[in-house]
Amino acid sequence: MGKETEARNTIAEIEKVILNSKEIIAGHRDRTLALFRTDGKVFMIQGPSKYYETFGITRPTGFSAVYENVSLEAVSEMNPYYIVFQHNYEAATAFVKGMGSSSVWQSIDAVKNERIYYFDENMNTYGPLAMRLAAEKLARLYSGEP
Repeated sequence: MGKETEARNTIAEIEKVILNSKEIIAGHRDRTLALFRTDGKVFMIQGPSKYYETFGITRPTGFSAVYENVSLEAVSEMNPYYIVFQHNYEAATAFVKGMGSSSVWQSIDAVKNERIYYFDENMNTYGPLAMRLAAEKLARLYSGEP
């Protein structure tokens, strides 16, 4: 289609952004990240997400590498450093708000330290542009930037 040079440049740019993110995350291997979706009742583990392998993210102890539903108590036992919902923003924020008064929810490190984040559900495609956006968001998250 005559866009080979443009494609190579775009690929190189995305790979550079991913590499930068991996380097930032590598400096914080002790920080665990739990990636979820929700149906409004349970946490839906996104364990096979390409983010874990691509970026070298550490899963919390007990966080499955397969898709599965878990309870709030199970998330509390995992006690992740970060919680990320990659889901419909309104549904995810309503789910989180609904747990606001729960002492179990309030005991989780990510909750106590306001490290709950929301990624757009369209990033579930894991395509090149989604991976670039994820790399940018993860770099900011691990760097402590808003």
